[in-house]
Amino acid sequence: MKPQTRQRKIPSERRSEIVAIASRLAGETGFGGVTLRQVARAAGVTPGLVSHYFPTVELLLAEAFEQAMTAQMRDIFETVRGQETSVGRMRMFLRLNLDEERDGQYLLWAHACLLGRDQPLLRDVVVRFLDSWDDELEKVIREGVEKGDFRPHDPRTAAIHISALLDSFASHVISFSRSRLGILSEMVIDASERELGLVSGTLKLTRSSSRESA
Repeated sequence: MKPQTRQRKIPSERRSEIVAIASRLAGETGFGGVTLRQVARAAGVTPGLVSHYFPTVELLLAEAFEQAMTAQMRDIFETVRGQETSVGRMRMFLRLNLDEERDGQYLLWAHACLLGRDQPLLRDVVVRFLDSWDDELEKVIREGVEKGDFRPHDPRTAAIHISALLDSFASHVISFSRSRLGILSEMVIDASERELGLVSGTLKLTRSSSRESA
């Protein structure tokens, strides 16, 4: 029986694989627990090969975080835009982001913000992601304004306010203060309705279909 040989991959494939593994490990243990050696072990390659593509763990973590959060943002807003009405889109946006089962993603975000204080590359990625996230949410709000469904004082400000409230919710999810989540979820929904000039109860979440319609 011939011994198994490691599959050779073109540089772009190997690099993408390393980033994907680092992203997965960060989601499991947080950024603080990820090392180049750990990634190499998971990828079945030598630490030297990982260092060839990423000379520092900071560079690897920055790219891994960007990949993970970009994919998450794409999935969320694709689902949001799949709803038929402006109110349905906003309700779905809140449903997806008020999901306490996403605690691993919340933890990843919190670790990135914390480590970004001392890692300029990671901090730049966090800032870019925040801007992109606000851009996407602002588009959803502006589309509702154009259809006459939303009446915010300013769409950009409303997007930032709603995102900040969701950050507060996420911080309680990862800090295990779960007894507050119901109250905080209602707070986010009520505040979002006020930001968008909606009647109270318009964005109330139900357990019905995953595809909302207003």
